[in-house]
Amino acid sequence: MTPVQEDAQLGLLAAYAFDMFPGSQLQLLEPPADPRLSPLWAIRGYLTACDALFLKAQALGLGTRVFYGFLAESTTSPGTFVAVVRGTADIIEWAIDAKFAQVQCPLGGHAEAGFYGLFETLKFRTPGGVDTDVGAGIAAIVGKGSITVIGHSLGAALATYLALELAAVRHLNVRGRFFASPRPGDQDFADAFATHVKDAVSYARERDEVPEVPFGFGYLPLHCLVLIGPQTAQAVVRDNPLCNHHIFCYCADLWYGLMAWPDVPPIDQPLTACICGPATH
Repeated sequence: MTPVQEDAQLGLLAAYAFDMFPGSQLQLLEPPADPRLSPLWAIRGYLTACDALFLKAQALGLGTRVFYGFLAESTTSPGTFVAVVRGTADIIEWAIDAKFAQVQCPLGGHAEAGFYGLFETLKFRTPGGVDTDVGAGIAAIVGKGSITVIGHSLGAALATYLALELAAVRHLNVRGRFFASPRPGDQDFADAFATHVKDAVSYARERDEVPEVPFGFGYLPLHCLVLIGPQTAQAVVRDNPLCNHHIFCYCADLWYGLMAWPDVPPIDQPLTACICGPATH
């Protein structure tokens, strides 16, 4: 398996995290594991955060605490972990309407205020436990193992901040794999991230609008950006904002042979319908 094929497999974990979101049962912070995680991955904990409309409410920890992802350990390679942060369907609307305010990032440079405000509410909980500091909680379980932090969409921005903290503050062995991420910060932030997280890739489809924002004010993508264009994509994908942004389309572009795309569970079939077939170049 090539490194890009491995990344496509990791991208699927972000899709599973998205499908685990309990919808109207927002109080369910430890939803059942997506059955597709088994038998390769076992959940060791959950990520939660406070959704809040205003930044001041986020800073006060107000809003509704909801499920944002999970920490899982490989069943075939104990000590190998993934922290997966789900995306959100609202990011495309945000990309149109956001104001792109900045805040100082303690680890270097400036971050987008809305993303970083949400990250500051991120917590970790072991199954049946209570919410604790996200960095300390993950570090206590990972220990001397390795962890790949994965995120899609808004979750990719949060995963970027999380990977930086786990590497720079907790001194873990960290990789980052990000898909369809908006720009998380400025040049100094990108430099700080590259200094501390040596193994990272941020994938962006050229037709996806979300990785192009925020724009202005010094915002830049990470140095590890990899663009997926018509000459490199392995899939033919319908050209509309949702299809251009969805994690399944990213995975198909990286490795069309990853799976039989029409055979996904019903919850995902409207999304994999974006994938028209293999590229012919």
